[in-house]
Amino acid sequence: MISPTMGGPGDDLNRAAWADARTVEIFLRRSGFVCAGEARVMRRLSQEVKGERILDIGVGGGRTTEFLRQLTTGYLGIDYLEELVGAARQRFPGTRFELMDARDLSALPAAQFGAAVFSLNGLDGMSHGDRAKVLSEVHRVLRPGGWFAYSTHNLAFALIGDRWRPDPRRTLRHPRAAARFAIDTARRCWRGWRLRDELERGDGWATLVSDAYGHEVVWHHVDLEELLRELTVAELDCEIEVCTADGRDARTGLVEPEATRLAHPSSPDLHVLARKAPHGTTPPASCGSVAQLELEAEA
Repeated sequence: MISPTMGGPGDDLNRAAWADARTVEIFLRRSGFVCAGEARVMRRLSQEVKGERILDIGVGGGRTTEFLRQLTTGYLGIDYLEELVGAARQRFPGTRFELMDARDLSALPAAQFGAAVFSLNGLDGMSHGDRAKVLSEVHRVLRPGGWFAYSTHNLAFALIGDRWRPDPRRTLRHPRAAARFAIDTARRCWRGWRLRDELERGDGWATLVSDAYGHEVVWHHVDLEELLRELTVAELDCEIEVCTADGRDARTGLVEPEATRLAHPSSPDLHVLARKAPHGTTPPASCGSVAQLELEAEA
């Protein structure tokens, strides 16, 4: 359970959304990779840590369990909701799942896992301060040279991504789309006002209200520059690969800091593979992308 020092904007709102019986049922039906970006990261991970212990954080209904269990007999799935831990145990009997919060992994020994996975933007359900706690805990439980795979909401997409741009001619050609845009805009404004105390904003990051599985949730978003800064602070920057949802390298051709902030606004998520430094090495001041891999998402 969450200690009094944890939690923050939207925590109760999010927990209620994920624990809802309808949401749990949706999670139980999920399998395979969600996009080419996740497939690229997970396939790369499989090449690095086969046979090692793997920690699957925010396991939900076990979507990633089947893939990760093929890599190791030392699999552990955790979630901070009893409803989801119970669902995962029902789906994969005999597999180890535990009730545990990623912000406090003190029940796990240090330096014991070759990899940790926090898929489908699970990290974004945390407040800004708690997000740093998760990264710190992941660093602690990873062995030297261990890998961390996760995804996160792209702030550039939330601010300037592909959206309906109304103009008189387009409205006349697509009246239904224009009406949906107007209704969605009104809903976003209403939610933003009603839940204004749940929202935060900083340099390169923000928490925003969104819809998920019929519930209102608060999601943390970061731009690419903030993502890289977070990993550096957490000392998970020995090697970093960042992919867009369609599997492209998110940093290719970027030079100016402002270009980094606005990278790939058409990608709603960024998929990340980062590494803890091995013993006796110092993380480079500026990490480049690892070798390009041609990966396709599973159906």
